[in-house]
Amino acid sequence: MNLELAITLAQCLQNPINKVRFAWWGAEELGLLGSTYYVEDLVQNNPSGLADIILNLNFDMVGSPNFFYGIYNGSMAAPEIRQRSILIQNQFEASLIRQGKVFDLTPFNGRSDYGPFIENGIAAGGLFSGAEEVKDAAGRSRFKGLANTPYDPCYHAYCDTFENINVEGITALGNAAYTVTNYFVSTYRTNATENKPLSKPHFIQPHPDAISRY
Repeated sequence: MNLELAITLAQCLQNPINKVRFAWWGAEELGLLGSTYYVEDLVQNNPSGLADIILNLNFDMVGSPNFFYGIYNGSMAAPEIRQRSILIQNQFEASLIRQGKVFDLTPFNGRSDYGPFIENGIAAGGLFSGAEEVKDAAGRSRFKGLANTPYDPCYHAYCDTFENINVEGITALGNAAYTVTNYFVSTYRTNATENKPLSKPHFIQPHPDAISRY
C-alpha cells in the first residue's frame, strides 16, 4: 500500500504545499531499529532537518485478513504533540466516515515505527488493522470476520503472503491513507488558524500491478 500510495501521489499531486517523504523501515520487529537510527541520526547530525518534519503517518499494518478499522488515538499523545496528533486522528476518522465505515481507536503507545518520532516531539498518527490480538464477539459484530481468532493469524509467520491480505480492508484503509496524506501534503498549512478536512474523499484508481488485483 505504501508503494501504491507513493506512485499515486506522484501521478496526482499538482501543487503540493508540503513535501512528503516515504520510508520503509528495516528491523521493526527487532526493536524499531531502522526508524530509531533515522531519527537519532537527525538528532545528532541534522537537527534542522528534524525540525522540518511536521508529522509522521504510520501504516503498519493495514491488510490483516480478520481486520478491524483502527485509528491511533491522538489524545494519548504527550501534551506538546497532542493537538496535532488529534488533528491527524480526526482526518482519518472523517475519511472512514465518508466511506461509510465504522472504526475503533487503537492505543497510541509507540509500538510501531512512529515511536522514535513522538519521543522527539513530532506528532504522529496512522492506521492499524490488527495483529496477533484476538478479535472478540463485539469486534465481529462491528467488523465481520471471525470471533475468537487473531486479527492476523499469520502475523510474523511464513503464511503471511499476498493470499493473507484482506482486499476489502486494505482498500478502505488505503483510501483513508491517500486522503489524509494528500490533505497534509496539498492543503495543510502550519501557520493556519484553522485547517479543514478535504471536502470529499479521493478514491484511488489502482495501478495495473497494484495489490488489489490479488
